[in-house]
Amino acid sequence: METPNFNLNTEIVEKGFRLFAEKMGHPTQVIQMMEFDLPKYHDIPSDNVFLEILASPIDYADLLNIRGLYGTQPPSFPLFTGNEGIFKVLAKGPDVKKLDIGDIVFINSYGLGTWSSHLTLHETAVVKLEQPIDIVSGSMLRVNMFTAYRMLHDFVKLNNELIVVQNGATSHVGQTVIQLCKSMGVKTINIIRQPQLSETYNILKKMGADEIVTIEHTDNVDMKKIMSDLKKNSWFDQTKVVLGLNCIGGVYSQIVENLLACGSTHVTYGGILKKSMEASISSLIFKNIKFVGFLINKWLQDNNNSKFYDMMLHDTTKLIHNGSYFRPPFKCFPLSQYKSVIETFHNDRAHSILPYRIIFTKNINFIQHLATIVAKL
Repeated sequence: METPNFNLNTEIVEKGFRLFAEKMGHPTQVIQMMEFDLPKYHDIPSDNVFLEILASPIDYADLLNIRGLYGTQPPSFPLFTGNEGIFKVLAKGPDVKKLDIGDIVFINSYGLGTWSSHLTLHETAVVKLEQPIDIVSGSMLRVNMFTAYRMLHDFVKLNNELIVVQNGATSHVGQTVIQLCKSMGVKTINIIRQPQLSETYNILKKMGADEIVTIEHTDNVDMKKIMSDLKKNSWFDQTKVVLGLNCIGGVYSQIVENLLACGSTHVTYGGILKKSMEASISSLIFKNIKFVGFLINKWLQDNNNSKFYDMMLHDTTKLIHNGSYFRPPFKCFPLSQYKSVIETFHNDRAHSILPYRIIFTKNINFIQHLATIVAKL
């Protein structure tokens, strides 16, 4: 593979910058930037690595957490923000054996504050990327791609005769579900909230979506029409719809529920509308649908060193490496523009054709034009 025409030699800098929330509240009001002294290389703890940011995305859950709306209880403040990203190893302690200077790694632990120009972390908090990978897609491995992968592997044994239905299909998890299902030969029914613009339809179709259902008026959902439209597909058979994925809640969760077959599984991994999810008596008793929840952080905590983790990492990075993964739209910004970036995220998220990802980075020119990056340059 041709080496990217970019110079990644480290600049000599003495100061780093990091974003944090001083207290619970709206992200646009409580996130601040702090400056800190970078450690001298000889001061790095023996089992730590010193890292420089390449790309770290904003996840919706990050901002909900700052507002105290994510999880069972609010986090402790002040809170260092950001939970995933791609970094480059600049230096390492003498006891670090599995990583070398110049390695490209992704953050594999929660709550480390990845919206930072530099980090000093224990070597077990990062994972080396062993093959060339698109840096934008790679920066989103831990939260969204891993979430999609696990939900497709942990609840139902899927094959090419079965069907998955999901709401939130334009989210990054939803987009990844579509592409993973395509690679597995599994059909998908994809429910979206915005009007069915041709560009939205075309992008999701390019990713591999088999059917797209648009819900424009939630107060009057016509399930008979939805079912009638689905039956126009020769492959559709409701008895084959065995897995439903819900990240929105409210009526959108009920639509997924109504399309599921008897004995199927309904997985909730988010609640964008912040509305309760009500399972019908009919679905519980007569259709015997199993309702479960999923949180990737808990799974990683329990399975970080397992063969299942290794297989997941291999499969997802291979999809990106082979060029089979259609990455989501994205925009890049330096950490210094965090105020306008957070405001833009809130203003644009609900209005874009496909929600684009916002990426914090050190060098905009580098990431905007980079197609691939080798594991060690």
